[in-house]
Amino acid sequence: MSTKNRKVGILPGVFDPVHDGHISFGIESVKECGLDKVFYLPEKNPHGKPDVSSIESRISGLADATKENKELEVLELRSSRFSVDETMPELLDIFADDRMVLMIGSDSARTICCWPGVEKLLKNMDLAVGLRGLDSPELIEKLMAELIANTGVKVDFSVVKSAHPHLSSTLIRQQAFAT
Repeated sequence: MSTKNRKVGILPGVFDPVHDGHISFGIESVKECGLDKVFYLPEKNPHGKPDVSSIESRISGLADATKENKELEVLELRSSRFSVDETMPELLDIFADDRMVLMIGSDSARTICCWPGVEKLLKNMDLAVGLRGLDSPELIEKLMAELIANTGVKVDFSVVKSAHPHLSSTLIRQQAFAT
């Protein structure tokens, strides 16, 4: 078995638009989880979101937002959206010698138990859960205990407190259209 050279965060998302919450989650995860680097994975064709900006525009926004921090990087994959079956093989090829940490918001932590292939994901990746809204570390502890009980897979996870727990791309878009 190969030794993992780096510990890398993988943050998939729509990033339409990228905002301070995305960037601070990356920076805080580097500190809290001991990550060497965070890779933002913008989804070309996000599930349930047909009216997103072009992938080129979102990649450009991410590149601008991350350019000042050497621990943050944008990575474009072949798969059109994050899924265990499509994305995991690509990530395992790219990061074969690294320990991967999937970075998700606490909203996604509520549904991860229902993701197709979640057992395979948990066998290959740790989790970093960013607190959103009024969610608490105790809630994440409970959700992770349920995930372990339901999958039978040991889950290594960290809870990351966000500097911007109430910020979301949806909120930013709504405010832009309201003005």
